Amino acid sequence: MRSIDEERSLVQRVVDDGNDEVHQVAVNFNELLDRIEELVKTVESEQEQKRETQFQLLQAQINPHFLALMNDDKPVGEGISALAKLLRNTITDQKDEVSVAEEIENLKNYIIIQKLRYGDLFETVYNIDEEVKDCKILKFLLQPIVENSILHAFEEDREHQLLTIRAQKYQHYLKIAIGDNGKGFKPKEHKNTNRNLSGIGIDNISERIRLMYGEKYSMQIQSSVGFGTIVTLLLPFTKE
Repeated sequence: MRSIDEERSLVQRVVDDGNDEVHQVAVNFNELLDRIEELVKTVESEQEQKRETQFQLLQAQINPHFLALMNDDKPVGEGISALAKLLRNTITDQKDEVSVAEEIENLKNYIIIQKLRYGDLFETVYNIDEEVKDCKILKFLLQPIVENSILHAFEEDREHQLLTIRAQKYQHYLKIAIGDNGKGFKPKEHKNTNRNLSGIGIDNISERIRLMYGEKYSMQIQSSVGFGTIVTLLLPFTKE
């Protein structure tokens, strides 16, 4: 047992063929090692799932349809720059968490890209409190929410459509609210509106929060037909 502890090995097992108390200790110890090994594999699988989700979130933005939009005008030049920054943050930076400031920067670049596709369909307002900018947050946690609003909330023939992103400290939580004044939906319609172009359901956010932070933290969706939708995240208030 001591050698296994010193080597941090989960492969070895204690061998004891007796029929006494020491044998029972060995059996229990081996069962404990089996359980630890199972948990390690579960954590590794969850980490891989998180990384795969991040890549899928960006996949729709670099497909041939999107690249076909690239021409020689200034907005597209800005879009190429935004795409390059997103790719750099996705591929070269393997961190699962970033600061709120970095996540908002990723979101701004993502919205620049989407405006190539949808034009001035909406305006974006950011209200990010200074005290939360260096809080930690899962990377690309906010993008599916924003994408959901762009795809499902806004209408081409409406003016003054707003996407509002607010981040603040609330009690001992980091509270982030993403709202739009778009079409809204009834609760029973939620399952039909919670998927976006990249194939990542907005409910996937709840799963990512649960895997990373536990059941204590949450995502809530409030929507009213004709008035819009607000998605609120309650996350750990943890500084970098």
